[in-house]
Amino acid sequence: KPSGAMWWNVGPHLQRRMKKQSGAEDRTSSSFFSSSTNTDVDEFRQVLKSKFGSVTRAWRVGLDADASGLLDFYEFCAATKAIGYTGDLRTLWYNMDIDHSGNISLKELDSVAARALEKLRYLGTQRYETIEGLWMRLLDQDRSGFVGYAEFSTHIRELGYEDDEEIWDLFNLLLVKPGSTSLTFGDIQFLQGWDDTKRAQVHRKRLAVGWVNKDPTLHGPPVVPGAPSEDDLENSVSLDVSKEQEDFRQFLIQRYGSLCHAFDVMDANSSGALSLVEFQSVVATVLRYCRPADARRLFLSFNEDPGAMLTWDELGISSTEWMNHLLQKRTKQRQVMAQALKNATAPLGSGPRMVEASEKHSSRLRLPRKREDIAFWAPLPAGWGRPPSFEPQAVKKA
Repeated sequence: KPSGAMWWNVGPHLQRRMKKQSGAEDRTSSSFFSSSTNTDVDEFRQVLKSKFGSVTRAWRVGLDADASGLLDFYEFCAATKAIGYTGDLRTLWYNMDIDHSGNISLKELDSVAARALEKLRYLGTQRYETIEGLWMRLLDQDRSGFVGYAEFSTHIRELGYEDDEEIWDLFNLLLVKPGSTSLTFGDIQFLQGWDDTKRAQVHRKRLAVGWVNKDPTLHGPPVVPGAPSEDDLENSVSLDVSKEQEDFRQFLIQRYGSLCHAFDVMDANSSGALSLVEFQSVVATVLRYCRPADARRLFLSFNEDPGAMLTWDELGISSTEWMNHLLQKRTKQRQVMAQALKNATAPLGSGPRMVEASEKHSSRLRLPRKREDIAFWAPLPAGWGRPPSFEPQAVKKA
């Protein structure tokens, strides 16, 4: 930059270019499509259709190379330059990224196709966990490796599809190879990448949100956070609640031996129930099983009322198991109390604890044996091995 010049804010200039390219003013086409009234986004769609046949195929083949379902600005510039687009990429990017998310998806280019594919992704992963499971257990039941429209139309109805036109459009959206009339697993595998991206986004939402340098008025009045929006499956992921509960139960059993003992340890005040705060503090802090937000979701999966208490039966403990646990606990407490009373009232040297210590001492005197856990005249910590031997005389001779 020239000497003495100052940096200037590009926001107003960017807004002026966005207004011009969005069709509010006369714009000049950057391609062979003469569109004096259309926007730069519409012109970009026409370029994609002319090169790939459809916007969906252009997204899958030419733009979204890693099949993640999202493009950042760097990936967007590299992909558009590779297909030969010569327009103003920065202005085009901001005209498409209306929500200021820093990424664009198929929704910004073809919302109808994106909604149809997101619906299949969500319903498939909700019932079969993965796209591969959807393919193996529902679509390709004959294990031929190919699924035609008749087979696809028959099996896809199990997910709730009823409209023949919707099924036909979905089948054509999944076809990528020109001239192909049947689907392979490679044609729907990209949906697994989309689902992995959605799950990673859900994980990042649990982290703290810092200040972001974004202009909320770039596309008009700012959107109020939490405002109601249309029912869309784009940001939805399928969560198997029963599997999460079973994994948590298995973790408690592995940690404490049984669910009854685990609940007894978690219930520090012995009230017989756990509040949401108690459950979060124990699961997230003491057990380090998950984050506090995940602990809250896990608590609500057992008990939908945040103000309610989680009892032992809601955790999955039967009444018989809980009664047996209480009987064993009380029996053990009585044995401890009886042993303490016997030790306190026995004459000096004749108490059970003293007798046991005397017998151990006598056995050590009769059968002396070298302890293997002694090093440098001190016992080693539990789990430590012996240190390597060191002989000073051997070092002097060397």
